[in-house]
Amino acid sequence: MIKNLKKIGMKILEFKNKIVVVNGFDEKIFRSKKEIVSETNNDHRLVLSMGILSAFMSKLYPSIKFVIDNKKCVDKTFPEFFRY
Repeated sequence: MIKNLKKIGMKILEFKNKIVVVNGFDEKIFRSKKEIVSETNNDHRLVLSMGILSAFMSKLYPSIKFVIDNKKCVDKTFPEFFRY
């Protein structure tokens, strides 16, 4: 999750048992990309959370393509997720 959030320019502080998302994100890093690929490691929870985030970000930045690897792994918990 941390790796994916950093790809979109989120400022993250990492601790042993928690992460803290610092207010805002580095828009220069974000806007410099044409495509952002979320790596989910076959974890349906990451696919679900990155799916929501990418849908939101796609509306704000339509020129950037958001790709989520292995979307099919959500079929075990929410097969209709990407239909909405």
